This record gives sequence, C-alpha cells and structure tokens, in this order.
Amino acid sequence: MAQPQKINGSNVLGLFRLEKNAATEKAAIINHQTSLDFEFKRDSDSTSTKTGSLSTSGSLETTIKFSFVDNISKVSDDIRTSILNAEPAELWQVQLDRKNSEGKYFGCYVRGTVSSDSAKNDDGDNSTRECEFKCDGTPHLHYIRKEC
Repeated sequence: MAQPQKINGSNVLGLFRLEKNAATEKAAIINHQTSLDFEFKRDSDSTSTKTGSLSTSGSLETTIKFSFVDNISKVSDDIRTSILNAEPAELWQVQLDRKNSEGKYFGCYVRGTVSSDSAKNDDGDNSTRECEFKCDGTPHLHYIRKEC
C-alpha cells in the first residue's frame, strides 16, 4: 500500500480574479503570499427522540483567509476593488504537490467577495495585508491548470 504523501504549505498557492474579468483574463497568483487558510464549516444539530438522536446538518460555510506582502500589482488592486465595491471574485487554492497525468493540479475553486482587507505598515518592515474571502455556494474540488 502506498504511503500518504505530505503536502508542503509553500506549494499551496492562491489565485485570484474579479469575476467580471473571467472572459478576458486568466486568474493570477496572489504575489508574495505568506499564508492561505481554507475553513470549511457546517453547523449541525440533533433532535432527541424516543429511539435515539436524529442529526441535521446546516449549510456549508467556506471562509478563506490569506496574507501577503503588499505589492504594486493588478491582483493586489483587484483584491481591494472586490471589498470596496462589493464585487464578486473567484479564488483558487492550487496544490502544486498534487499533479495528475494530464499535468493539472488538484485545487479548490470558489466564488464570493473579499470581506476584509487589513494592511499593516510598520516602520522598517514590509507592508503586509491580511484578507478574508467569504464564499457563495459550494466549493468545487477538481484538477485545474496552474493558469486558470
């Protein structure tokens, strides 16, 4: 039996694109990423009955948090545009350690909007941004090209 292969966090990248640009441009890597965290959450409840508990599941909520060293780029500007104008965007999580025979990488695709964008600009240090992305609907897991 094959041993599980670990996934290196440095090889999990976030790609971003404003949804309105889907027909004219590819998604681009969020430059100088320092973290990319996906959280899948589903609330559940149970009802006690005379013959045992019955579980019910709520809807899936997906939140992505990512940080990067701020930079002058279209992606950086588009992230800010998404929150300022409540513009829908697309985000991909791509695992470079997981590639299929067609040369595609395993990833997760979501649509939603940037819900927070915080900049830190300390003296003598790189300017950094911490963002949160709230997803609409259900994420899609599939193999994709690195350039979406």
